[in-house]
Amino acid sequence: MTADHIPVVTAPGPPDFQLHSLGWRAFQDLCIAILREVLNQSIQPFTDSSDGGRDGAFHGHWRSDSTEFGIPSAACVVQCKHTNASATLAPSSLKGEFRKISKLVAKGMCEAYILMTNARLTGTSEERICEQLRSLGVLFPMVLGDQWMNQTIAANQSLRMLAPRVYGLGDLSQILDERAYTQSRTFLSYLQGDLSTFVSTSSYLQSVEALRDHGFVLLLGEPAAGKSTIASALAASAIDAWRCSVIVAHDAVEALNHWNPHEPRQLFWVDDAFGSVRHERTMTDEWRRRLPQIMAAVEAGARFVLTSRDYIYKEARQYLKEHSFPPLGDSQIVVSVEDLNRDERKQILYNHLRQGDQTRNFLTWIKPYLDEAATVEPFRPEIARRLGAKRFTKSVVPTRTSVINFMAKPKGFLRDVYAEMDPGQIGALSLVYAAGRLPSPLHLNDQQRETLEQIGCTSSEVTRALSMLAGTFFRYGLFGSGDEYQSWSFRHPTLREGFAAFVVGEPHLLELFLAGLNDASDLSQVDADNSHLSGTLVRIPPYLYRQLAEHLKAIRHSIPNLTAWASYCRFLAYSCSRGFLSLYMEVDPDLVHSLMDFKPLLSYSPEIDVLAKLRTVGLLDEDVREHVLRKIRELTLNYPDASWFNEIDFRLLLDPLEFLAIFRSASGSLIPRLDEILRDWTSRAPAHGDRFEYYRPLSNSLFSFQQVLRSDDSAVHALERALRRIDEITGEAVRNRASGLEYSRYALRATSASVSERSIFDDLDNK
Repeated sequence: MTADHIPVVTAPGPPDFQLHSLGWRAFQDLCIAILREVLNQSIQPFTDSSDGGRDGAFHGHWRSDSTEFGIPSAACVVQCKHTNASATLAPSSLKGEFRKISKLVAKGMCEAYILMTNARLTGTSEERICEQLRSLGVLFPMVLGDQWMNQTIAANQSLRMLAPRVYGLGDLSQILDERAYTQSRTFLSYLQGDLSTFVSTSSYLQSVEALRDHGFVLLLGEPAAGKSTIASALAASAIDAWRCSVIVAHDAVEALNHWNPHEPRQLFWVDDAFGSVRHERTMTDEWRRRLPQIMAAVEAGARFVLTSRDYIYKEARQYLKEHSFPPLGDSQIVVSVEDLNRDERKQILYNHLRQGDQTRNFLTWIKPYLDEAATVEPFRPEIARRLGAKRFTKSVVPTRTSVINFMAKPKGFLRDVYAEMDPGQIGALSLVYAAGRLPSPLHLNDQQRETLEQIGCTSSEVTRALSMLAGTFFRYGLFGSGDEYQSWSFRHPTLREGFAAFVVGEPHLLELFLAGLNDASDLSQVDADNSHLSGTLVRIPPYLYRQLAEHLKAIRHSIPNLTAWASYCRFLAYSCSRGFLSLYMEVDPDLVHSLMDFKPLLSYSPEIDVLAKLRTVGLLDEDVREHVLRKIRELTLNYPDASWFNEIDFRLLLDPLEFLAIFRSASGSLIPRLDEILRDWTSRAPAHGDRFEYYRPLSNSLFSFQQVLRSDDSAVHALERALRRIDEITGEAVRNRASGLEYSRYALRATSASVSERSIFDDLDNK
């Protein structure tokens, strides 16, 4: 290992990763990783029932060319010994192992014996153990204690990347250099709770490979499947192995706003990239719109980690132009985090129970049912975490049915938890739900104070409740990447959705939420369409539709900017039933008129989404639709704007013949004007800025016209000449941005869990 790959230890004293907290199985897997990644040894595990005396051991032929221990090529047995508390290893604790070793030596299977342990090892005890091993016929004894194990972890970045749980167990300043530690201290402390229970699954290793090879990974899975946990491990590994600075962004726009071409080592983490509960079309549009910039950032050394619920991505995918980013289309960078084998599930459940706050008696009671609990479908890591927290398990009794139901049917348990909470806690949950991220310290506005008054609690009670619920229901930490601020947010989206479902059954809370709808951003919290099956928002029942419609009308008349307008349109297009829309058009008769002022780019005009929805449910007058058709034709041919060519909403709004007629007319009205159009765009180009981004809408539109007019050779050739001219204009900027590619490579090897009939939960209650 070269010197520049060894982290600078900045904290005093030797590193300590609290290896006693791992449990026997995770410690054994860590030993395997060290043998393979650090010592380059090949080993074979044995089961407890047929190992011929090699209890928990591994055997193989020691390679003499890859170790500093001075052990020649020899038949070797490696023994892993884990203790549950920090203790000194003494020869007396190895009497059982000594009896087995004599038999192995007699069979010629134990010329070398390596003992790996997390126990403390003194010079005297090491010498006495080695003497005893030699007396039994072992030619090359070696004992590796906690100090060697900890120092090995601290010195090997590739090992830590394969086992990122260590980031949550030790002092981060022991393994990160001073610069990385200073930049990332707050961020990683925010994640250490997740990392301390992390399991290095095959999905995680696949994600590491995608991020290394492509600079981009999209993590997919059901709610509570562990997407964000894998993302946090990737972020910690990137800080360590690649010296990346990590930026947690809300969407594509925020990520690119913080991309610095002169700082290639940046990792952008975007949770719920296409919507948190439902597909949010505007977020998907921004990713599609900015894919060229994202590709340029990746080529310059940046890395992107995105997460999404699988059902949301399924809907978003039809709007993404995957040909613009080929790895997305052929699934090189898309990883399903739900592909967990049996051993991975058990280790996840073990870790959450071991690191949780349950009593020793509780763990002893439920231990007989945990092997089966890890097999429930679907298995959700977030639910495993809740089983380890007292707060969520008040109604769990020590029976098989109770434990299995908790893992398999978590929603009922969660409703019971919310029902038991006091007014201060309900007030805290309500404020965080409505705000999304509740800034700290708490400064309440009039609406928030009124909400708390009606719930029956005070701001001081809410402040206490926020602290009390931290770690179980809420996260507290920095948000943003520029002007950062401390805030409270739900620890997991399913907790937020569970509270939304709880609110529906509490009429007084439901009306409070409705009364609190003051601007368009609040609409992302509610749903006026009870036909949705996936993703729970606060669902407004029909008897409150008129009240919601009145609020919505007031919101439309006070919308301050385009972002708020897009949120308003998104709500109407994707979260409203026909019944509500019909009533709303009565309450706000000017709605359709307000939707007619759309401009290019048409594919990013949220008004079209609403108009398409109105036509789909039979609420759009034909004369209005014909007016929309004329305007679309005008913008398509004069701007020109073919950005909407593959958009589903336009297919719903236009009949097929109308759709084709617009593009076919381009041959006569657009093609002869291509030189004029290009000169006009060039004359209006900004003196400074991104030329590639400026010409991108024109380039994309001309390419779309090419696809539609591919049977017209003269039109295709004319469009090709125009596209080549744009490439000439923008090519230099693209080449400059794509320079400086630098990837850190490392040898990726999966650690193979040893085969054992011993239950992984065997030592769970030996805290």
